[in-house]
Amino acid sequence: MNARNRPGPRSHCRTACPAAAQTDTSQWKCETCPYPKKGATGTLDAGAGYVSDDSPTLGNYTGLNQKGAYLDLGGTVTYRGESGYYADVTASDLGLDIRRVEAQSGREGLYNFRLGYAEIPRYFADGATTPFLGNGGNSLTLPAGFPAATTSSMPLATTLQPIELGYKASRFDLSGTWIGQQNFSYRVSLRRDVRDGTKPTAGSFFSTASQLAAPVDYTTDQFEVAVSYVTPRLQATLAYQLSQFDN
Repeated sequence: MNARNRPGPRSHCRTACPAAAQTDTSQWKCETCPYPKKGATGTLDAGAGYVSDDSPTLGNYTGLNQKGAYLDLGGTVTYRGESGYYADVTASDLGLDIRRVEAQSGREGLYNFRLGYAEIPRYFADGATTPFLGNGGNSLTLPAGFPAATTSSMPLATTLQPIELGYKASRFDLSGTWIGQQNFSYRVSLRRDVRDGTKPTAGSFFSTASQLAAPVDYTTDQFEVAVSYVTPRLQATLAYQLSQFDN
């Protein structure tokens, strides 16, 4: 086939092609877009459980130490407003002794505030008893009939009383972040950890020894302020932290 008989490119239009029609997308809605919707939304979680026997070992860090039914509640509330404003509240395990609540609010790219609370239990024994009076305080005393020559002659049957050995650890925290100009951001945070309850200990005097229930009343306060400088090639943070422990 010579060049004169070679077919040329085909045209899809026998006449002049009309201009492409413009599609109106203003009414299109994305049902699966990951971006949060404007306004308030929320979820509610609810569950129930049952523990067949008392067990401090099972209750450690779970709050399920006693026999019976438990109700577990939680949920989230989210709000997205104009100009990047947002607010979130999350709660979990509200029916248990490991409850947790967290809230934060701010404006995207400008500032953020956070408030949180959480607690968790620690158990040491189930069915513990003691003859001492004043448990949980600064001074322990023995009732009448102590000391005795032998253990069998001590009036344990009439003086033993139940005592809970364990404490609850709680945490409160508050923080705020402000994003300034020229790649700078600033952060301030406060946190308080509290432990309250009793724990087992022991004491001795020469040949006499005894197990004791020691009070637990610990408080740790932490304060931190920091300034950060961040660029694509350089990140630096200068911070000051203060920690204070009280027993």
